This record gives sequence, structure tokens and C-alpha cells, in this order.
Amino acid sequence: MMEYPLSPIRAAARCWANVEAYMSGTFQALTTWWSSEGIRSSGWKRALPMLALIGANLIWSTSFAVGKQVMNELSPEVITFWRCALGAVFFIPGCRGQVGKVSSRDWSILVAMGVFGMGIPTLLQLAGLSFTLSANAAVLSSFETVSGVILASVLLREGWSDRKVMSLILAAVGAVLLSGGHEGGWSMSGPHLMGNAILILAYVLFSTYTLLAKPLAGRVPVQVMTLFPFLFAALALAPFLKGPFFPSTLTGWVGLLFLSVVCTAVAYALWNWGLASVEASHASMTLYLQPLVGGLIGAFVLKESLAAGFVASAALIILALVLMNSPQKAEADQEERGGREPLRDLETAAVG
Repeated sequence: MMEYPLSPIRAAARCWANVEAYMSGTFQALTTWWSSEGIRSSGWKRALPMLALIGANLIWSTSFAVGKQVMNELSPEVITFWRCALGAVFFIPGCRGQVGKVSSRDWSILVAMGVFGMGIPTLLQLAGLSFTLSANAAVLSSFETVSGVILASVLLREGWSDRKVMSLILAAVGAVLLSGGHEGGWSMSGPHLMGNAILILAYVLFSTYTLLAKPLAGRVPVQVMTLFPFLFAALALAPFLKGPFFPSTLTGWVGLLFLSVVCTAVAYALWNWGLASVEASHASMTLYLQPLVGGLIGAFVLKESLAAGFVASAALIILALVLMNSPQKAEADQEERGGREPLRDLETAAVG
């Protein structure tokens, strides 16, 4: 009996089933490996989560150069929408059988992560950039880290120490030097005041993503806590989109897929996984790597000039990260916290 070739729909369905099985098996294998006795008893248990957070920031650093190219064809709002929507699709196969494990309280937090930690601040950031300088935005982006550290101390009861304060100051000074060294510098007064205020609000809201994700990390599967905030953020952005909605060149499509799969799906998965074992304040400090590595990529790939104080900025930011994450620092913080459990205030606020 003659066999007819599969129809495109059946072929796509079969391919999707294979991808779903592969992704589910991969997530299960990684979970089993991470829970093994050999990993739990080794130094990798502490090192790997921080390396995952650093890796996420290194990936995000590439988004500046790639995004600049894609913006020749699409608006920032449309790019962000597709990054969230396509990034969510990447995790659908791995969520099979996992969604039922999420409680109603956790669903509320996932909605808040997507809407208030991604969607709304993205729109505010774009609005603020219309009334201020890009150099100002780079300086003010440090508010995401500063507010993240402060709010983590208040809402998650992550302890303060001299090292944490010194690390925050060093990294903030490094970020200001990095942003102010470009031609034209930055200005925080006069006609830029409204734009600067909007950007500060945007970056404070961006920091809530990490604060909301922290209580879920280790309790909700990584693929679930990564997928659904993407979906909710895409829904929040959808009413504000204006065409064109699709890239017009192959380069644009490749760039958009890179931003969606690598810079969004993979990077956020690393970030959410690392949060399960690292304090939110420590995780926030790694965000300073983005302008640093992004500057290097811009210089070597896009032939842009480096800031005059780039070397000094790099030294300060790296020193801050080393100081923040030294073993002595972790031990001091643990003693200061006295073994207290994080507050549930943030989860209660998200539930409303």
C-alpha cells in the first residue's frame, strides 16, 4: 500500500511532540543532577548559581549591539513584545505536567512579575528616553541595582554589612564613570528632569522582577516561572504596539530570534535558576556587568568609542563583585541575619 508523505500540519505536530519530549527530559535530567549528593557536597553548589547569574548578564550584554541593529527595522516596543512572546514559546515543551504545581498565590506573583517587572517598566523606559539623554538613562540604570539591594533588605530581610555597602558604592561609582565618559556626557537637570524621573520609576519597577522571583525560586519550576511572566508582559505590551510588526530582512529575523531565544529565554532561565541559591541583593549587583561588557562589544563589533574612564570603571565594578561574593562576606551576612527567614510581605502585596 502506497504511503503518502505527512501533511505540513502533521509533520509540525510530530516535530513539536519530539521537541516537547526532549525539553521535558532535559529539564528533568538537570533537576536530578543538581539534586545529586555529589553536587550538594561540593563547592559547585555555591559557585554554579552565581556563575549562572553572571552568564545571564553576559548574554544580556550582547543584546545592546544586536538590538541596535534590529531597531533599524522594528520599534523598541515591537522588539520587546516579540522577545517575550517568542521566548515564552521556547519553554512551553518543558512545562508539561508542571503548571498544576503552581498555587493561586504564586500565579498572582507570576502576573506581577510580567506586568510590573517587565511590561510597564519597559513602556516607562521608552517614554523616559523621549525626554532625556541616552547617557542619562545609562547612569540612572544603576537605580535598578540600588533599589533592588535596598528593597531586598527591607522586604526579604537580607542583612546589611560594611562589605555590601562598600560594594554598592564602588559599583555605582564605576557605572557613573562609565556612562559619563562618553562624548556629550550626561545631565540630570533642566529640560531632562521629567524624563529622568520617569526612568527612575522604570528602573525601580524593573528591580521588582528579581524581588518577586526570589520567593518563587526553588519552589516553582524554572520553566514555569520563566514562561508565564513573558506571556503576561507580552499581553501588557500588546495594546501599545505600532507597525511594522515583522523584520524586513534576513538579518533582522536572525537578530530578533537571537534576542528572543538567547537573550530572553536562555538568559532569564539562568537568572531565575541562579536566584534559588543567591541572595537577591547579590544577584542585583551582577547587573553592573551589562554596561561594562556591552561597552566592549560595542567597541569591537560596532566600532564605537569606549568611555574615557572605561578601565577605571571596569576595575571598580569587578572589585565590587569580588568583594560582594567573597566567602567571608557570605558568612558575615548569615551571622547578621541570624538565620531569619525572608518576609512574606512581597508575596502578600503581589496577591493584593
